[in-house]
Amino acid sequence: MKPENKIAPINFGFIEPPSNPEDYYLGGGNLPRNILQENGDWTDSLPTEERQNIREIETSNCTSFGCTSQIEMYEYKAFGEKNNYSDRWLGIVAGTTAKGNDPSNVYEAVRKFGLIPEEMLPWSEDIKTAEDYYSFKGADKEACYRAGREWLSKKSFLHQWVFNHSAPLSEKINNMKVALKYSPLCVDVYAWQMDDKGFYVRGGQSGHWTTCYNVKDFEYIFDSYFPHGKILTPDFNFYFCKRISVEKLSTFTKVPIERVWETWFNKIINLLKIS
Repeated sequence: MKPENKIAPINFGFIEPPSNPEDYYLGGGNLPRNILQENGDWTDSLPTEERQNIREIETSNCTSFGCTSQIEMYEYKAFGEKNNYSDRWLGIVAGTTAKGNDPSNVYEAVRKFGLIPEEMLPWSEDIKTAEDYYSFKGADKEACYRAGREWLSKKSFLHQWVFNHSAPLSEKINNMKVALKYSPLCVDVYAWQMDDKGFYVRGGQSGHWTTCYNVKDFEYIFDSYFPHGKILTPDFNFYFCKRISVEKLSTFTKVPIERVWETWFNKIINLLKIS
């Protein structure tokens, strides 16, 4: 969905997702509604600052950087875990290239392949090109896949859109404020144009995917380009926005632990009713 301003995008890796009737949307009851941040401000959970462009090597991997930042923030608040996941790994298993990726592919790759620690597949000094970056150069490929499966054996990951891209701006902002109670968000943006007051504005159609951690009078962004902290004007219109859920799995049943306790609680209540 193109904004009213027709300036061509500067693309840093965001490919617009096609419409999919099977996608989950906020309010559909598809994701748990565990309130983790009542005020919707995730400032106290910001992750490690990392860049998607180093030594003039542009990876166009913004969709992975945004997604991993979002998950790292969520897990810090939900589980007290300070994780740093490999953005390079997620880009590889999601099929990202120097042209970028559709964020839906990236979020589904988390569900299919899991996540691995940054140190297993880092942005190492021997990476000289984007092709090097999207390879297992300097790493143990099989060990990476094993680590991803191990993550999946312990955690369940879900994601959903926060609004329809054609919704009015006021509805989008309201939905984002609600969704921020449950998780940090990721959004599409025009990257990057600043006004004379130092706020970022939409200069054209989207070419970048980034993490939004607070919406008040302005939208607050944690980005994979310096400066990592950015503040957007109130009328900055987003067209795509994701929220997530991560749940720990029971070792025995492979379903979220919270649901195991809920099941046993209901069984006990039913037994008491019978007796």
